[in-house]
Amino acid sequence: MTKDRVSQPRPFASAMLTRWGALRRVDCRRCFSLRLSQTSGSRNSMLGHISLGVRDLARATVFYDATMSALGYTRLDTDHKSVGYGLPGTRNDRLRLFQRDEAAPPGPGFHVAFVAPSQVAVDRFHDAALRNGGSDQGGPGLRPQYGPNYYAAFVVDPDGYKLEAKHPPPPEG
Repeated sequence: MTKDRVSQPRPFASAMLTRWGALRRVDCRRCFSLRLSQTSGSRNSMLGHISLGVRDLARATVFYDATMSALGYTRLDTDHKSVGYGLPGTRNDRLRLFQRDEAAPPGPGFHVAFVAPSQVAVDRFHDAALRNGGSDQGGPGLRPQYGPNYYAAFVVDPDGYKLEAKHPPPPEG
């Protein structure tokens, strides 16, 4: 990575924003990148929530119960076609899974990054993912190419979505 990466917008980010509007009109259950804020309603969070279509809601629920719990998030509600996750003590889901038999992840260049409260939480997220049907895409560790203290792990969930847990949280402002 070059240092230009920090100051220049990445081409796929612009494309994702463009695709957001077009795909949202077609099917709002498609997915796009989201940084979950540690504080409910924070202006630090760019998007309000994200929805992922999953082919097997029961299997996905087991995976996300374990991985979200490792990061300090909780399952907020469940019905016959969806499951919502967010901050404990709130009713505002930040991640919602919907049963969709035809669901498929968007492809290369896409991933969802979850904020972790600590490096230990990143480690637990990675372990929980691997124990519950996920596959490894980069074990827990420092990622100096993203910053001197950037600690992250990457996995792929059972439906093929690439996920990241990262610490520290993004700075305010």
